[in-house]
Amino acid sequence: MAIKMCGIDASSKKTGMAFLNNGKLVHCGLLDFSSYTNREERMALMCNAILDKLDEQKPNILYIEDSWNAANVETTKLLTRILGVTYAWALKNNCEWNSILPSTWRKYCGIEQGKKKRAELKQASIDYVKQRYKIDVNDDVADAIALSDGVVNYFKLM
Repeated sequence: MAIKMCGIDASSKKTGMAFLNNGKLVHCGLLDFSSYTNREERMALMCNAILDKLDEQKPNILYIEDSWNAANVETTKLLTRILGVTYAWALKNNCEWNSILPSTWRKYCGIEQGKKKRAELKQASIDYVKQRYKIDVNDDVADAIALSDGVVNYFKLM
């Protein structure tokens, strides 16, 4: 049986998604709704786009970056909606659902964290993907790919 995994770096404006089959990257992309200023409209579009992509790719394991440490309460509320939407999709589609902290997946990708600022960590993900996959992606997609790789690397060590 193929292991089809989805990794998601969620945001209310730009969400990166990566899909792996048996640990190999097969698809990645960015859902970009940053041009929508109405938050409710943007969230509806984002959530529906995520659901459409999950329906299209049909993963059996889903990992999404945990949002408990978001910058502020409003951001946390928005990201919690996305967590709920992905959790509901997973329940309905017999898909294992997990959330993961950025510090955890970065550790298993070998991305040094220390006292680095957010921009440095984002660049480290971009560099990781460029080196490993020889592709140029933005930070959101890079985080989704690296998150997915971090999960695979963790399970390789078990």
